Amino acid sequence: MAWRLAKSLEVLRTEVNAMAPKRSKASDGTVGDPAHASRPSRHNPNDAGVVCAIDITHDPKNGCDIHALARALVKRPHPNLEYVISNGEVAKKRTGFKWEPYTGDNKHNKHAHFAVGCGKDAEPTAPYDDITSWGVGEEEDDMAGEGPEILERIKEIQKTQERQNEQLKALEEKVAQAAQGAK
Repeated sequence: MAWRLAKSLEVLRTEVNAMAPKRSKASDGTVGDPAHASRPSRHNPNDAGVVCAIDITHDPKNGCDIHALARALVKRPHPNLEYVISNGEVAKKRTGFKWEPYTGDNKHNKHAHFAVGCGKDAEPTAPYDDITSWGVGEEEDDMAGEGPEILERIKEIQKTQERQNEQLKALEEKVAQAAQGAK
C-alpha cells in the first residue's frame, strides 16, 4: 500500500530540522515496521494511506532537546495534535494535554512520539493535514535548542557571583582590620 505522512507532521519535521539542522535522526520514524503492523498504531497507514505519527530523535547536543520541545508544544498544541509520548509520559488532547505516566513498553526516551488525527490508533481519521505552523522556535518558552547555552550562561553568572563574594569578603576583612587599627 502506498502511504504518505500526515501533512501536519511534515510541517513539524520541517520546523524541527530548521531549528536543529545537525540533529541526529537515528530514532526518527514514520511508517511502522512489521512489529507495528501487527498491532494498532498510528505509524501504520490508515484507510486513506496516511501515517498519523512521527518519532523525532532526542539530540540536545545538536540543538534538539525533543523532550523540552514536546513539553512546550502541548502548552500551545497544534490543531491536529492528538497526543505526545515523551520520556516515559504521555499528554493527550482528551485530558487537556496533562502529562501522565506512560505505561507502554517503549518509554520514548530516545525520541518523542507525536500523533495526529482523531479516533483510535487502529484507524485515525482527519483532521491531520492542517499545515498551520507548530511554532517550533518561535515562542519564548520553546527552549529546545537553547538549553546548553542557558546552562553555560548560568554557570558564568555563578562564577562571577563567587568572585564578587570573595572580593566583598576581602574588602570587609580590610575594613575590619582598619577599624581595629583605629582603636
